[in-house]
Amino acid sequence: MNNKTIILIIALLTCVGSVYSQGTSPALADTEGKYKYNYVPVSPVSEELMKHIMCPVNYNTGKVELSIPIYEIRTRDFTLPLRLQYDSGGIKVSAGNGVAGLGWNVDFGPTVTRSIQGNPDEEGYLIYNPDFGSWDTSYMHKMTEGMAHEQPDVFFYSTFDAQGNFVFRRPEKSSESGSHIPVYLPLTSDKVETSDIRSGFQVTDGSGNIYRFKEAEYSNTGKITGWKLTDVTSLKQDRLSFSYVTQKLTYADSYDYYAVEDMGESYRNGYWQGVDGKLKFFRMNGYALHNDSLWADFTVENVGQYDNRPYNSVDAKYPKEITYANGKVVFDYSSSLLKTVHIYENGAEIQRVTLNYKQLRFMGRSLLAEVNFTELVNNQSRSYTMSYNDYVDDYSPTQTKAVDKFGYYNGRTGNTDLVERQLVEFGTPYDGDRGVCYAYIGGADRTPDILFAQVYSLQSIKYPTGAREELVYELNTYPDTDEYGNAISSYAGGLRIYSIQCRDVEGTLKNERRFLYEKDGIPTGYAPQVTFVDEMEKLYLRTYSRTSMRYRLYSSLPVADAGAAAGVSVLYPNVSVVEKDDYGKTVSREDYEYNTNFYFPSIINGMVHDEVSHYKKGKLVRRTDYDVDTEQPVHDEEHTYTEISLNNNTPVVAGREVRRANLVVAEQSGVETDDDLYYREYRYSIGRGNTRVENQLTVNTDYYAGKLVSDTVVRTYGSTDWDIRSGLPVREIYKYSDGKKKKCDYTYPYHVNDAVGRAMTAANDILRPAHIGESVEGPEGYMDDSFTSFDYTLDPGSGSALLDEVSVWKHEGLFSMSESYPVHDAYGNVCEIRRADAPVVALLWGYNYSRPVAIVEGASYQEVVSGLRVSVESLQNLDGSALENVLLPLRNAFPAPCRVTVYRYAPQRGVVYMNEPNGNVTTYSYDGFGRLTEIRDKDGAVLEYNEYKK
Repeated sequence: MNNKTIILIIALLTCVGSVYSQGTSPALADTEGKYKYNYVPVSPVSEELMKHIMCPVNYNTGKVELSIPIYEIRTRDFTLPLRLQYDSGGIKVSAGNGVAGLGWNVDFGPTVTRSIQGNPDEEGYLIYNPDFGSWDTSYMHKMTEGMAHEQPDVFFYSTFDAQGNFVFRRPEKSSESGSHIPVYLPLTSDKVETSDIRSGFQVTDGSGNIYRFKEAEYSNTGKITGWKLTDVTSLKQDRLSFSYVTQKLTYADSYDYYAVEDMGESYRNGYWQGVDGKLKFFRMNGYALHNDSLWADFTVENVGQYDNRPYNSVDAKYPKEITYANGKVVFDYSSSLLKTVHIYENGAEIQRVTLNYKQLRFMGRSLLAEVNFTELVNNQSRSYTMSYNDYVDDYSPTQTKAVDKFGYYNGRTGNTDLVERQLVEFGTPYDGDRGVCYAYIGGADRTPDILFAQVYSLQSIKYPTGAREELVYELNTYPDTDEYGNAISSYAGGLRIYSIQCRDVEGTLKNERRFLYEKDGIPTGYAPQVTFVDEMEKLYLRTYSRTSMRYRLYSSLPVADAGAAAGVSVLYPNVSVVEKDDYGKTVSREDYEYNTNFYFPSIINGMVHDEVSHYKKGKLVRRTDYDVDTEQPVHDEEHTYTEISLNNNTPVVAGREVRRANLVVAEQSGVETDDDLYYREYRYSIGRGNTRVENQLTVNTDYYAGKLVSDTVVRTYGSTDWDIRSGLPVREIYKYSDGKKKKCDYTYPYHVNDAVGRAMTAANDILRPAHIGESVEGPEGYMDDSFTSFDYTLDPGSGSALLDEVSVWKHEGLFSMSESYPVHDAYGNVCEIRRADAPVVALLWGYNYSRPVAIVEGASYQEVVSGLRVSVESLQNLDGSALENVLLPLRNAFPAPCRVTVYRYAPQRGVVYMNEPNGNVTTYSYDGFGRLTEIRDKDGAVLEYNEYKK
């Protein structure tokens, strides 16, 4: 279940049923406790993206990065590492399988998803609303009924090099209906565009690569929750294409509640119990005095059903195939689990990855047991083996009531429902005055238990070498105070890593890493608010009377969860990592400090108010290494951050969700009174949009024999909107411990006001430098020391520019160099290099224009092309001896002093053959995992041999 999507999981909407006399049954009791779902399920891949953006996985969250690399796709312009990723924060009872079982997902690369806030944007928020923000009572009533909508959806996206989220600005006039103007938080160099959300998105990253997200992902209610990448194309026309298969995923989603009402002289009320969809009414017959307190007595009535949904589902889109120049990766699934990955190169399968699972009894839940890699080139294999904390009998996620308050298993099998057993008071008319009586409600002990909370969590990974890592967990806790002001430790939900133990092949402990969430021995941690109780007034209206009764909802799920809005249950600002050897001796210690300059959402009047600042979380402020013998620091790294925002374009995008403050029961149905028209609102605000946080100051300090050596880097960011979007510094000043200073000034395409600079900026190709100048501080100020200039030329094919010349100048002209690239092919590859002090160099490209197959020194590109016996286009389909037979004759066409070097490749691994100008031949062999195994000379003698442990 996605944290971000649950702003208010349940909201008590209405109560038209009531009790007017002791003998009357609750009329229309099926509406008592009815709630609406703001939760729209998303696929596991989308959920992982949300969690990583909302709060990066690092020690700050008590989690560690655990991943298994599957394969790395490498093309001319792109690198896409495919890897299994594990979430070490624990397995909730409601959790369904990830792509590879409980807790495991696969990073398939870029994606777009969203958290739907009420209704999808395309159905409300992006349609011009002249009443937006109005407090008119009839309009507020429409909002409570879902007929008006003010909350923006929150979109999450990733590219190869960045990730972030955005919301759309609402249309402020009718002509702007359906407009899609994104407000980024944080701001990145990426540009997001769409003409219709339902048709998908186009994202252009800061290097001009274009990502098209056109494959929609739907929830069981027909709402689009995500968009999958269909293809990505570079400025040089390199491309990756993706196809998908639909997998229906089902999640457990149980909900129990109690609704408690005070008792009046004419209203013999009590409480409603909703468990597993069945609704009972506990009518208060009276009360008795026990131990100086009044205790209520009840009669139980079965009154029907309520809207309980034990399941939710989503039609997830999983990649079926990723294709690219000279290769493809194919994914096979069974029962919505990834089973096999096939890697192909030039049409031949070179590697196969097989995933094996341990099947659990309920809902198809599974544990990833083994990952086998088979290298088909040399018929080698290796494997990873996983074990889990599965020492308890399998439980049914939809039937068990043994759940702690944050959704993790706690082993309390005697629980009869999901609401915490607790004492509640009822208002009563006692001796003519209003008094109280007491009763217990709830049938659950929701206390966390570390033994059970870690059920199905990963216990160990055995690596191909035979060594293994064992994970030890503890409960997420944070320092708190009780109602008397005493210091206590409170539970925040889920698990944190306590230690990681490394063992060799024989199982002998070699070292252990311990994680301490404290500073100077004192525990630290911050947790957002969560409440399970919603309180309001219930008003009974008659023609000549009005009675107000207190009404409370006790829920099994949070009625307001600031942690869900923040995307995190707890943050630890201080974490120490201590490593010990096999004898228990401390061999290293590292301290990490993370920023606290952010705000968790707050709960006001039972509703979450979110001033979004999640993009500030997870920033490393300081890292210190210690000498374990002296306990003194040996290295310290400190970072200071600054916020930068677009000029005159930092909108505060806000939205509301409105709920009734009162529940009204009128004598005449359909009659609206002023008492109906009191509301509570939830506000969502992104604060200053189009803002980013960047590193402004870095200080590295080393300690040598009691002496301190400190170097500082101060960064300055430009003032234009393009400077802010790129996040690149325009100046860096290096201050060294010996007093010397160096200054580096940078310019980028958006600083260059010519046709080329404008074209690069328009194509969002903004991260390449235009000029780098270095100067050193002298007696009279800074003096130029060196500069490097990058000149570009327009490229009509890409709409951007190609590198034309690089010029380098060193101090006082002691060294200068200019290298030009006057010829490029249609795919942007450099085909000719010229320098004043060296012969011209020509490059021929093959393998679908992805690799240089010949380098000719001493001849122009045009001369070399003329000397070929085939066209350059025909060259793209050649390999092996056919390729050599075409290229080696170039030595006859261009004899000494020209030099011709010829190459062949296994495109996804590397060069396999090099024929040098003197005729010496070197061959290179790889395994299916892309690792170099041996190098041989022309006679077959082994020059280098690499053996890898399995």
